[in-house]
Amino acid sequence: MNEEEIQQVGMQLESHREQMEGLRQQEELIRNLNNEYMRARDTLLNMMKRSPDEEMLVPIGGNYFIFARVDKPEKAIGSVGMNIAAEESTEKAVERLDKRIAELSDAGTKLAQSMQELDGKIMALTDQLQKEYAKQME
Repeated sequence: MNEEEIQQVGMQLESHREQMEGLRQQEELIRNLNNEYMRARDTLLNMMKRSPDEEMLVPIGGNYFIFARVDKPEKAIGSVGMNIAAEESTEKAVERLDKRIAELSDAGTKLAQSMQELDGKIMALTDQLQKEYAKQME
């Protein structure tokens, strides 16, 4: 392997490492969204068990909760698109969240596969460069 080929492999390795960092950021985003959806789902399911005059803890974000009474536990308002929210039954809201959670799970699985493939490429290129450097040191 000549110097130019070594540089090309090095640049390819760096490119793969940058791609891996991007995939890790996507993985973190998926994990955060999944946690948010699961928390919302759990809150809705908990709300459905309550009577209107019963107090419950409601998460408000940042691991903070407030005590609240829900006047209409059978209704929820959720996002249906770009800055559009609509009232729907709590059951429908839970179904919508279940669908989003399943979609995130699928995306996470595909992302993990991509990361595994990319990791294999990174390891192969790293090994190739190490062997070439070792050969040149002889």
